[in-house]
Amino acid sequence: MLGRVIQVLVAADEALLRAGILDTSAVARGRVGALTGAGREVLRHVGTGLSNAEIVARLDLGAGTVKAHIGRIRTKLDCANRAQAAATLAHGAGPRTETREAP
Repeated sequence: MLGRVIQVLVAADEALLRAGILDTSAVARGRVGALTGAGREVLRHVGTGLSNAEIVARLDLGAGTVKAHIGRIRTKLDCANRAQAAATLAHGAGPRTETREAP
């Protein structure tokens, strides 16, 4: 059911974009804003280039939990992969405030 609601909302966003009523930044901000706080935190780390293992260590979460968050993020943002999710964050939320540390 939730998946269908998300599909309808994404289709509506796309129609408004084509009509010039919404800009892509507003759509991206709305989609990111629909995530839970934990989801936004995981997405922020994905956006800085961290791997799942690095996110696990930074947030003190289980690997399965991080993987589940990323799956839900991809679904809610309608992204095929984590790179698209990171791009959605960058496009809608402005510049990143943190970069990945060199190993």
